[in-house]
Amino acid sequence: MGLEEDASLNEEARIVWSPEHMVTTPQPDFIVTTSQQNIQIMAGDTPTSILVNAELDSALPYAIVFAIDYERLADGLDVTFEREVVAASVVSDQITANVTASETMTGGHYMIPIVARSGLREHLLTIPVEVVTIQGQEGGTHLFLPVITQ
Repeated sequence: MGLEEDASLNEEARIVWSPEHMVTTPQPDFIVTTSQQNIQIMAGDTPTSILVNAELDSALPYAIVFAIDYERLADGLDVTFEREVVAASVVSDQITANVTASETMTGGHYMIPIVARSGLREHLLTIPVEVVTIQGQEGGTHLFLPVITQ
């Protein structure tokens, strides 16, 4: 009789697993853009303002923080923000990035890499700019050094 009792006890104590289901929900997101095109920056001149637009999902839980990716920014360009944070409580907002080019910078086309983060979400906005030097500008002596790579 001991074996019968053990068998009925094991049947009652079994664990039953239900089928596994994966549920995904859309994550709130945001978009960063600029409507400005053909941006020219004079080398050694006053800052040029670039407007950056932020469009947020209404359920975005965290503010958007703007920063510069300095590893991708060309030497001689300097970028500052008038305001670096967009609150999550708004649906759209606009910030201003002020860009200057040093007077020793050579003219050409460059990219300004702006990183926007909200929680784990991250977007990169690269803004093309053209640095223009003043023709006939007496800038002093230019020294060109060799490039050493490993």
